[in-house]
Amino acid sequence: MSSSVVSLAPPPHSSVHETSHSEFAHRLEALEARLSVSPAYRHEITILLVRGDLDALMAALTLAASAATMGGSAHVFFAFRATLALRRPPPARDGSLVGRMFGWMRSEGAGAFDLPRMLRDAMMTRRLRALGIPSLEELMATCAELGVRFHVCSTTMKLIGLTLDDLVDYPGLDLCGVATFVEHARESRVAMTI
Repeated sequence: MSSSVVSLAPPPHSSVHETSHSEFAHRLEALEARLSVSPAYRHEITILLVRGDLDALMAALTLAASAATMGGSAHVFFAFRATLALRRPPPARDGSLVGRMFGWMRSEGAGAFDLPRMLRDAMMTRRLRALGIPSLEELMATCAELGVRFHVCSTTMKLIGLTLDDLVDYPGLDLCGVATFVEHARESRVAMTI
C-alpha cells in the first residue's frame, strides 16, 4: 500500500455541497485504493502451529480449510510439538490391549503416551463424532483436497531426529526454514500462531 496520505475530508472553509464532482471522485478513488487488498498479498492465511494437542491441530486445520474453501490459499507451518502430529503411526506389534499400550508408550507422534492428554483427546474425539464434526484424519484429507500446503520446520526435524520418510503422506508437504515462514507470513492477509 502507498505510504502517501490522502485527505478524505472536504477542504477547510468549504461545505460538502461546494465540493466539486471531480474532487469527490478523487477522494472516493483514494478511499477505494486504501481499502483494496494489495497484490503483494499472495496468501489468505499462514499459520504457525507449535502445539501438538488435538484442539490446536483441529483449530489450525479448520481455519486453513475454511480459507481454502473461500478461494484463498492456506499454509500451515508445523514446528516443535506440532511436528510430531505428522509422524507416521508406529507399526502395530499385536492387537491386544497390552500391545497397544506399549505402542503408545513408544510413540512420539500425536498419540504419544501422555495419559491426561490422551484422555482429553479421547473425550474430544468422542464428542466430535457425536456432533458429526470431522475427525483430525478427515480434516487432513479435506485440507489435502483443497490444496492447503503443509510446511515442516527443518530445524525441528533435525532436533527430534526425523526425516520426511518418517512423516505421513501428504501432497505438498515440504521441509523449510524459518525464513520461508516469515516470507509467507509477510505476504498473507492473516498470519497467526497456534
